[in-house]
Amino acid sequence: GMRDSPHYEAREYLRHLKTMGGIGIQLLGLGGNGHIGFNEPPCGPDSSSRVVTLTEATCNQNAFAFGNDPSEVPSHAITLGLKEILLAEEIHLIVSGLDKSSILNALIHEPFSEDLPASWLKLHKNVFLWADSAALSKSITREGKID
Repeated sequence: GMRDSPHYEAREYLRHLKTMGGIGIQLLGLGGNGHIGFNEPPCGPDSSSRVVTLTEATCNQNAFAFGNDPSEVPSHAITLGLKEILLAEEIHLIVSGLDKSSILNALIHEPFSEDLPASWLKLHKNVFLWADSAALSKSITREGKID
């Protein structure tokens, strides 16, 4: 994304991805507002690779990679769209921490929604959820099962 046109770069990324045969394993984290990749809500399953504006919350979440200074996080990013993510052979979603427990609970229990982009992962036949006990704390019953 260092060229003059990030929109061109997004199209080129998609072209290269198609040329290489797509995605085998897609590794994702769950954002505090339900985004995956930088597919911020609202976002449907047909969204494709594009330039997006990052929310303040997402900038704060990613500040660790920019000297813990949210003002240094770029305001825009190139993201792989849900359309391409859902074409991966398998998807691994990693969720950790108590601050993600509410959104993970929503992901587990709520239907598909553009307001919860990660919910579209339920359309995929080969998703693996990797979550620590803190992230699952609002979803686990006393018997240790996901409610």
